[in-house]
Amino acid sequence: MEETLEPVSTDNGNNASKTMRAGRKMYFFDAKESKNGNRYLQITESRQDQAGERKRSSIFLFPDQVEQFQQALSEVAARL
Repeated sequence: MEETLEPVSTDNGNNASKTMRAGRKMYFFDAKESKNGNRYLQITESRQDQAGERKRSSIFLFPDQVEQFQQALSEVAARL
């Protein structure tokens, strides 16, 4: 069964978000700014467990980590 991804984007000043739905999971990609002015990318997976409860997991990437993360993801995804 093939899942479809439905993108939703928002741009709110210095912050930007993109949401993708895949079945019972949702992925949130958020560019944010911390209180001290540092920019970062937050990637969150929200999934519904068997009891119907929402569970969330997040990773945080700072600008100097994004390119390396993107390269590693591309290399592994190319093997799918």
